[in-house]
Amino acid sequence: MRQWHSIVCTLIGLCLLTGIARAQQDKAAIDRLYQAAKKEGSVVIWGPNDPIIYQKAQEALNKQYPGIKIEHFEILPEPIVQRLKQLIQG
Repeated sequence: MRQWHSIVCTLIGLCLLTGIARAQQDKAAIDRLYQAAKKEGSVVIWGPNDPIIYQKAQEALNKQYPGIKIEHFEILPEPIVQRLKQLIQG
């Protein structure tokens, strides 16, 4: 019985250590992404034209990730085709 207890405790410990290592990797990846976005200065969001949504999104972004501006690109048939052509051509 004591042996099983030791095995279970060891397995739980390994799971916790694996989870902590994964969380640290995720945090490092998010930090790298944030630094790259901050260097670029803005992020473009494609979506409907609703200023309230983008205002609230900018407020939330400013709290957690300051220094990044949200730019909006309204999705309409003609502008989206032109934008996609621009992105494909480089």
